[in-house]
Order: sequence, then structure tokens, then C-alpha cells
Amino acid sequence: GVSSQLNFRWHLVKEGVNRWMNFKSSPIFDPHGQVQMSINILKDITEDKEAEVKLKNAHERLQTMLASINNGVVATDTEGRVELMNPMAEKLTGWTQEQALGKPIEDILSITSEYKGGLISNPIRTVLGDATSIDVSVPVQLINRDGVQVPIGYNAAPIKDQFGSMVGAVMVFRDISDRQKAEQERNKLT
Repeated sequence: GVSSQLNFRWHLVKEGVNRWMNFKSSPIFDPHGQVQMSINILKDITEDKEAEVKLKNAHERLQTMLASINNGVVATDTEGRVELMNPMAEKLTGWTQEQALGKPIEDILSITSEYKGGLISNPIRTVLGDATSIDVSVPVQLINRDGVQVPIGYNAAPIKDQFGSMVGAVMVFRDISDRQKAEQERNKLT
């Protein structure tokens, strides 16, 4: 006696193709509560299903790509709340994505600079403020969750939607400890 809904694949023999269909059925009752008739609606939702599969596949490709690169990646919404972290970002910051989600970027990623004499504005905040990209060549120190300083290089950029409106920001950073050690060794030899 209640409405029902079902999605199913339907093979069209004449055309030789499969289509996704949505079937809705709603009973109509008479004054005595007996089912008098039902209204049945069949709708082709193949395009919606295909778009859903494409989106899922694109998301899985993005996750695989982010997991395989050797740089940390952190993305936020326009309020600076963490929406995504890849495994390298987890390793460098000491935070897991689950722990970081929804937290302000400053709670997850603090940066200090000996050239500027202490903590500096978070690059994502700077990008969110002026909607321009940052590419920094001067090394800075990431302060991880345990308070350990890790020398990093980074760049940050706005994330825009298809209409050009900013929907967040992303920061890509890399551990440059090995590079700094190599430079120090070269300096000792000269």
C-alpha cells in the first residue's frame, strides 16, 4: 500500500542496448482504503547514471594520482577548512585526512621563516585573500603536529569552478631536507 521506487537496467532488444530506468509506483486508494489503481512512471535515467559513473571514476583517478605523487597536497574550501589531504601531506604534517577534515588550515599546517623572523601567514589564507597563486623559492619550515620543523618548498593556488569563481585553495609542498643537506655539504667544500 505504499509508494515504491526502483532503478534497474533494461535491455532494449530492438536497439541492442542497455538503458538505466527508474520505475516509480504509487497506489491510489478509494474512500474505504482499498487500492483502486496505481500510477506507474518509467523514466530513462541512463545519462544520469553514466555521469555518476564518470564522476566516480574521475574521483578514483584523482585519489590514485594524489597517493602516488611525492609532494604533500592540501585543499581547503573558501573558509580555509581542510577538505582533502594526500598521504604525503599526512606524513609531513602528522595529521591524517580524517583528523584534519573541517579544521582550519592553520591548525594543520603552520609555517615559520627564519627570513621573516617567525610564524608567517598561511599560504592558503593568502591565496584565499587575494585569489592569486604563490610560488615560493625561499625555504620555509613546516611545523608538524609534534612540533618538529621540516624544511619545505611550496606553491599555492586558488581552486576555481567552471564559471571562474573561487571555491577553495590548494597548497602543494615538498620536503627539501635532502636538498638543504646537500647544499650545506657543498658549502663546506668551498
